[in-house]
Amino acid sequence: MILLVTCITVCLKHIYQLKRGLRIDAIFSTNSSWFNKNSQIDLLIDRDDNVMNICEMKFYNAPFVIDEKYYQGLKNKITELQQETRTRKNIFLVMVTTYGLKENEYSNELVQQALDITVFLGS
Repeated sequence: MILLVTCITVCLKHIYQLKRGLRIDAIFSTNSSWFNKNSQIDLLIDRDDNVMNICEMKFYNAPFVIDEKYYQGLKNKITELQQETRTRKNIFLVMVTTYGLKENEYSNELVQQALDITVFLGS
């Protein structure tokens, strides 16, 4: 849990670098965490261009792999966010990882963008 809080804190403290890495730094947005009784979204970027970025942070010592169980959990998070907020915005899933994301059928279906830790090294 401490590592998760640290990951979220790093991303929030460096939100400009994260947005620049996503190439959305010129779009007005609000940033927050989101949760309900079943799900938690580490970072939600609610943009003025009719898009919400769901950012999942995974800090591992190797490229992160989305397996079937994690894939189902992500799909559930997206569905719950859409239902609870009644948003009509497009939902884009972003994975922020230490050493990248290993592509497979699950990541190819769900993930719009993947960033690694080097996104925070810029000024």
